[in-house]
Amino acid sequence: MRLTDITCCGLEYAMGIDCMPSFSWNTVGFHSVGYCIKIIDHETNECVYDTGICSTQQTHNVEVSFQGKPRTVYRAEIASYIDAESTVTGGCFFETGFIDAKEFQVPWITADGQTAPVFHRKFIVDQNATGGRLYVCALGYGDVFLNGQRIKEEYFTPAWSDYHYRDMSKMLYPINDAFSYSAYYITYDITDSLVPGENELQITLGNGFYHQNKRNVEGNLDYGIPKLFVRMDWEDVGGQHTICGDQDFYWTESAYLENNVYFGETYDART
Repeated sequence: MRLTDITCCGLEYAMGIDCMPSFSWNTVGFHSVGYCIKIIDHETNECVYDTGICSTQQTHNVEVSFQGKPRTVYRAEIASYIDAESTVTGGCFFETGFIDAKEFQVPWITADGQTAPVFHRKFIVDQNATGGRLYVCALGYGDVFLNGQRIKEEYFTPAWSDYHYRDMSKMLYPINDAFSYSAYYITYDITDSLVPGENELQITLGNGFYHQNKRNVEGNLDYGIPKLFVRMDWEDVGGQHTICGDQDFYWTESAYLENNVYFGETYDART
């Protein structure tokens, strides 16, 4: 009997969690009649949250009322009950995001009306870098490279969200639902991508749904030119380092002459 496929928010190691985490697991060789989830601070090994025994057969998308400290690693220990006394245990790690709104006091950067600029930031890393994290919110989309390599094979990120109020009653397909207005950021583990000496971060922005100004049957979807929120943290022999959207970022034109989520892109391969 064992637990398999243990995840937090659908991931084996979830990073940037700034909402109440949810856990899922599969049982092999038995049917669960309850669970207990304990959350442990990985650094102090202190139990900071305990659901107690919950009598239910639920093993998927179990949400717990825990928020935790910003940018902290936690370990979830899951005990799935076979009967009133016997359990099968397993666990997973997860890492919180900013949580506190004060952590978002980082300037947005733009590029003089450009719709597909490449932002560059060079920086120096001493030997043995640890704890490298990169937090990116690109409006609309962003392709992220570190030292010439794409950090992760994913595209059209971050996910679309409703950025601010729109008069839905004037749309071709009126929507009467209430929306929350937000922008998503993505957390990347960049520890293995950092090299001793000079490093370079490159982020290419695209219009996405943030600057979608060609199709209007759904209403006005243009919120302005693309912009970027970026923060990078790491630790090396010189101490802890943080880079935000500062004056040392500069931009160049990309090979994308046009880009639109409905009409595609024009790419100049000569550049």
